[in-house]
Amino acid sequence: MDPEISEALSQPWTGPQHGLEDEFPNAPFGEADSDLREFEASITNIEEEVFQLGADPSKNGDFSSLMRSRSESSTSRGPPRQRIGQEPRRGPHKGPRKAAEPTGDIKSRLGSANAAFIAGRYIDAAFILADIIRINAETHEAWTLLAGVFEENHDIDNALKALIYAAHLRAKHTTSWYQAATLALERTGALRSKYLLNAEFCYAAAIRADPTNLDARYRKAAVCVERGKIGPAISDYKVILARQPHDRDILRRLAELYIDQDEAGAAIELYRESIAHFRSSSSQPSQVFDWTDLDTYVTLYENDAQYDSALQELRSLARWLSGRGAEEFWDEFPDDDREWDSDDRRRTSVLLFTPGKYPSVSYGDSLPLELRVKFGIYRVHLKNHKEAFASIRSLHGAFG
Repeated sequence: MDPEISEALSQPWTGPQHGLEDEFPNAPFGEADSDLREFEASITNIEEEVFQLGADPSKNGDFSSLMRSRSESSTSRGPPRQRIGQEPRRGPHKGPRKAAEPTGDIKSRLGSANAAFIAGRYIDAAFILADIIRINAETHEAWTLLAGVFEENHDIDNALKALIYAAHLRAKHTTSWYQAATLALERTGALRSKYLLNAEFCYAAAIRADPTNLDARYRKAAVCVERGKIGPAISDYKVILARQPHDRDILRRLAELYIDQDEAGAAIELYRESIAHFRSSSSQPSQVFDWTDLDTYVTLYENDAQYDSALQELRSLARWLSGRGAEEFWDEFPDDDREWDSDDRRRTSVLLFTPGKYPSVSYGDSLPLELRVKFGIYRVHLKNHKEAFASIRSLHGAFG
């Protein structure tokens, strides 16, 4: 097994981490990700912004506009203020304390905030929530409802900050991280690309909370692909494949990414291992491997200009998928593709061929058109023009 995968599988979760280096322990954050650093800094300061707002309930203007004006310079401030009586933190962060049950007073205020929100009195709800947060900033429900207020006011930035702040309060709960990632990906409209980093951040945090959560890793990989971060996406998909061996969807995704990286050989090795497993299975071939899988697999050889190997694999696996895997004697005729002719005329010259033993459709007619085209392409590359033309003629027949 790949050492990186082995390490990932065995690495225990050590508690929620609030820094980028902790959420992405092996990722170098360079200039390209400076916007995520800035975003994280603004999350660090949102508590202070809400404190200031809650301390002045006389203000009744546009809540989100006020927050935006205050947060414009938030990322250039110093560290967040230290609470009275709180000792400076030393050493690595070990995660939040277990959330305390809200007091009766907090519950009452939350009820009032919920009522205001349901009634569409978003500014009233915002100031009630700000007051709750001023009393106890670790009130998870206040932050999630505050995010709803921001979203109703079309302020995605602050809505996402509030949700991520809330998620840190329950860092072991993947649901909170999913909620924030969903906002970043599905409710940002034309600005979606701006928030891909934040979605990646959230899914990485969900993985830290539950390293066995393959769905979060799958979603994080998809976001990485969208961001053009092919290497990290490959790493995530390989971890999934290690835990779910021979997953055909993951194999296909890895094939696409390795082709993008000009590393088709790595995907070929993964496919070879899985194909050997599939062929040893007692299941019907089409239940474990299909024509689309075969097309993807031989395309990897094409990408590496290994046309001879592509042809050999195509012949052998197409035969297996057609239900004639036992007819290995066709491999003794590597220079022609008579096995896939639409009739028996050339096949009858082969002594081991028994007409009628298998349905006629399991020969030429069973081959999907796109794979028949590949036979011709491979023969052209291998300078076997006679057989290439035979494939072209068969295509003419396929089109009537």
